[in-house]
Amino acid sequence: MAKQYDLVYLDACVIIDILDKNPEHYCYVEPLIREAEAENLNVLASVVCISEVFMIKGKSDSEATTLIDAFFDQEYVHLYDVDDYVARKSVSVRRNANLETADALHVATAIAKGAQAFITRDGDGKKAKKGAKKTILELKDRLNSEIDILTPKEFFEFLSSEVKQINIRDENDKPEGRIESEQPE
Repeated sequence: MAKQYDLVYLDACVIIDILDKNPEHYCYVEPLIREAEAENLNVLASVVCISEVFMIKGKSDSEATTLIDAFFDQEYVHLYDVDDYVARKSVSVRRNANLETADALHVATAIAKGAQAFITRDGDGKKAKKGAKKTILELKDRLNSEIDILTPKEFFEFLSSEVKQINIRDENDKPEGRIESEQPE
């Protein structure tokens, strides 16, 4: 059976890409937003994201606040507090994965709230300095037992493959013996 994602967690860096419309990354996150707007996907985030997403390139503080608030107010975005369970789960994540506190809170929230995938660029293309805390992408194999860790590009590729599978199924569902004509009647 094919993997299905209907509940994904967006890391703060991905939310920033959405709001900045960063040309290098927006092409991968824009389809995710379209899926969420079409009610095919729900987005989770921690209230910690509000603190991390505090500015948008090229926007005044006032404009940024308006855009940020509008994003978090979308029906498909579900914000969760850091409660006792999430805080304790983040301790376990930090111990096992050596993540920064905020990253551990994000991962713990995603796992606690049942997200099937965690979308992040945290550590994408970066090499950690010796002795530094790990990034979420560096721990992909370790965390994948509890949640799939994907870059926006990987999630985009998943969505693209799902569309191809749907189109193939639609082609196979055409009635036999009927020839489709492309000529106008």
